[in-house]
Amino acid sequence: MPFSAKSSSKNDAKSASKNTPDLKSLDSDNAVTEAEALEESSHHSSLVDNLTPGKVLRLQQTIGNRAVQRMLQQRSAEATSGSIQRAVGLPTKDEAVQEGGKAGYKIIGKSAYSKILSALEDFRKLDEANQDAIADKCVQIQGYIREWLGSSNRTKNKKGDDRKRFFIGKLRTMVKIKYWEAKYKHKTVDAAKTNAAQNSGQNIMLVKQKLLKDQLSASNKSIDAMLNLLSAARLTTNLEPDKLKLLIAAPDFQNIWMHAYKDKSPGGALPSIDKLGGSNQREDAERWLGYDPFSEDQRENRPAYCGVNVFNNPKGAAPTYGRFFLIFKDAIKSRATFTARDTFAMRKDPDLQGLPSVQTIASADNMEAILAHNEGVLRVLSAMVAQRQAEEADLRRAYVIYIEAQIHGGLSMFDVEEVVVQFTYDDRNKDFNGPDYETVKTFAKKYNIPVRFGGGNGNLVTANALN
Repeated sequence: MPFSAKSSSKNDAKSASKNTPDLKSLDSDNAVTEAEALEESSHHSSLVDNLTPGKVLRLQQTIGNRAVQRMLQQRSAEATSGSIQRAVGLPTKDEAVQEGGKAGYKIIGKSAYSKILSALEDFRKLDEANQDAIADKCVQIQGYIREWLGSSNRTKNKKGDDRKRFFIGKLRTMVKIKYWEAKYKHKTVDAAKTNAAQNSGQNIMLVKQKLLKDQLSASNKSIDAMLNLLSAARLTTNLEPDKLKLLIAAPDFQNIWMHAYKDKSPGGALPSIDKLGGSNQREDAERWLGYDPFSEDQRENRPAYCGVNVFNNPKGAAPTYGRFFLIFKDAIKSRATFTARDTFAMRKDPDLQGLPSVQTIASADNMEAILAHNEGVLRVLSAMVAQRQAEEADLRRAYVIYIEAQIHGGLSMFDVEEVVVQFTYDDRNKDFNGPDYETVKTFAKKYNIPVRFGGGNGNLVTANALN
């Protein structure tokens, strides 16, 4: 409501005359110019931050009515033009308390959990555009998380600690992703999106040439339908039960380089190639993707790998890697890049030797490079959109030469939507399946992830219903 020195009634006028200075009576020699008023207003900014009638009156007495009006208009314009988008991606303090519980009492100083809550509150005050400040705040929160985990491991488990521990595990993953977004997203996923968009036309031409060569439909409608199937496909990771046990102990997927640096000798040398189990191939593959495998500050920010299950294989996108598979939430696609085949194979392909890797890497929005460089997938998808049966040889080739996704910013159990096993729920306790089922049940209950029994087309059972 605007403030005015005038009143609509005699009583109001009397009241206003007592509280408002008579501007006409001001000595002209003491009048304040507009420039002086605006300069003076900077000294009274604290009065404008939280306006009350009393504050407005004090400003009117100091610099005059017109100057106050002009000052308020300027302040309003500055507030509009200088508005910022607050940092997002981490829970608010209230959300953290709701999910993880309140902080306990500490006689001296603040507990590590209290520090986490305070840091989350500070995080929300940051400008989303200030990526350096966001990265620094994420590092601070990560330090408080390590402090809390250290103290909780040294002390007896208290009431509410399990709830806090689950929330802290989830928060740690979120902070890691936010840190990656602030430091590396523009170098990886954003760059891939730009390159994929720029190369989409060239890749479409290559796709059309291959389709016409095989006398298949090369219409834009058909190609768009194929790209839609690729975009809608679920991302999966196949693994054996022993790997699932590792994920029960710690929720984060760890890449080969994180293990390498844990096992470094005192002199700083990395473990042998044999101990790393194929690190020479991973080194070549990640150099091809644009990473420096032996850069220590990047090791935790290297991608995790999974497959694109475009044909809904009930055994997962890459069954040769394991009998079980995890289906990930679609949200991770926003921080994924894609290659038409396993990067181990891509880097060795003679047809790609003279081609920069950026021309063969796809993004979730531009999948043309997948069709251009995986002929098995192209032929099967062409048959699917034409509603005809694909050739058996093409199907076998498409299943073996799977599409690879590189997930940036970390991958954890909190990104998993389902775990899929090949045995049925009725057969879960048979001798052959018993040990595997116990592992799956422990995993599912810890992270509250449903289990699908009997392969990808089987029955889904919630974690709470497992027995």
